[in-house]
Amino acid sequence: MDEPLIAVTGDGDTVVAAGMKGVRAFDRAGKPRWGPLANYSAPAGVGTGDCPVAAGGGMAYVMGYGSPTDLTYVLKAVDLVTGTVAWTFNRPDLRISRSASVVGLLDNLVYVHGEAFGTFPLPDPKAPPAYSGGFVWAVDPATRQLRWQLVRPIGVMESTRLSLPSSGTRLLWETYAVDTNTYKKTGKLEGLDVGDGGKSVWEQLAPGSGALIPGLPFFADGPHSFAGGYFLYLGDRLYAVDPADGKVAWQSAGEWAFKGAVASPDGATVYAVGAHYAKTRTVVQAFDARTGAVRWSGSLPAGVLQDMAAHCVDGTLYIWVHGKVWALDPATGAPRWTFDFHPSGGTATPVPYWAGGGRLYGPTEKGLTAIAADGKAAHG
Repeated sequence: MDEPLIAVTGDGDTVVAAGMKGVRAFDRAGKPRWGPLANYSAPAGVGTGDCPVAAGGGMAYVMGYGSPTDLTYVLKAVDLVTGTVAWTFNRPDLRISRSASVVGLLDNLVYVHGEAFGTFPLPDPKAPPAYSGGFVWAVDPATRQLRWQLVRPIGVMESTRLSLPSSGTRLLWETYAVDTNTYKKTGKLEGLDVGDGGKSVWEQLAPGSGALIPGLPFFADGPHSFAGGYFLYLGDRLYAVDPADGKVAWQSAGEWAFKGAVASPDGATVYAVGAHYAKTRTVVQAFDARTGAVRWSGSLPAGVLQDMAAHCVDGTLYIWVHGKVWALDPATGAPRWTFDFHPSGGTATPVPYWAGGGRLYGPTEKGLTAIAADGKAAHG
């Protein structure tokens, strides 16, 4: 990679790396397959949970614009093996502004979330029209057409986020706002029905009274947002939210805010990573996904308590904290090894790593690097 890395993902035998200007693909041995495919990402969305690429079913779904001067966002479906763009999709009437991301895939639909300019009617007919809105696209790869679109007006000090479940018919829509007079922070959660064009079926204040805007998790796909039949919401603590009605099924009892979470492959366990500021350590806990019972708890000696995330694949729990990764035993939390990614050219996002196929991928001074199951660099 000759540019700052935003995200890494993969499917089958292909690893996909997205930078600020383009997307590339490699085989598991590190041999380039194709790229760079021109794809520019808006700096405003980078590092806040937005991801320009998702992979599944032999395709990479890439969101971005074609050049620094052409600011028209386009969703591209790219063959993972050949790099051929199979089809594209966009809405010229929706002028995407600050960001747009491919959140993930659910039941053979590709979900895109972002913010756009436009004229959006408000519930009060006397109110002036809104000119900024959060949107969702549900795109059907089989027909290469939009299944449905949702656009919600948002204020100057508001932002939105979309999270997908691993299965089911509800999406989690989050809205965060700051009152321009009092600077009070509030959060709201909604359940969107995928079978009814994204219609809101319930609405609740974000748990914890909605007073705390959480540091946005860096992944919003099913494994990082859903476990045991519940959405995983990271606020002043970890909350399990029922997708049927938005009620909190259980919550963590710790004295720290979790910054990242991931489900075990079978969905039975939730692993969460957060900061214990008083002791300057990173806290990692495993919870029963249905009941919230703590299965094990531990800490890591991480001096920089930011940029946290987790992956759980191939029998290993990978905890990322500000560029350093701990490989843990998911059954006990016992550490196996650590690896410190130190990319000399920096990265465009605080959490540019991915795990799959028995390897861990991230940026080092050699570029995109794969770490083998024993913690040693497999290739760069």
